[in-house]
Amino acid sequence: MTLPPKTATHPGRVSRDGVPFLDVLAPDRTWKLGEMSPAAGRATGTWMERAVGLALEGAVDGLVFGPLNKQALIRAEVTHELLRALD
Repeated sequence: MTLPPKTATHPGRVSRDGVPFLDVLAPDRTWKLGEMSPAAGRATGTWMERAVGLALEGAVDGLVFGPLNKQALIRAEVTHELLRALD
């Protein structure tokens, strides 16, 4: 069975219609896949902030992050508590 992603504004249950996908737009879309840059760090910071916010609301039970470039977050001056927890 293949379940397509379906755009959602909030986490939801997987159904036959698809898997809810939260498309959180980064304000600065000048980053390029696979390249470390402050723009990529700002995008990652935006996505992390949204994920942590959903966790604090109780909307999700946990967070899983794929690989991220901590140096990009530092160059973007992301100062989120989660960044300090990555040490």
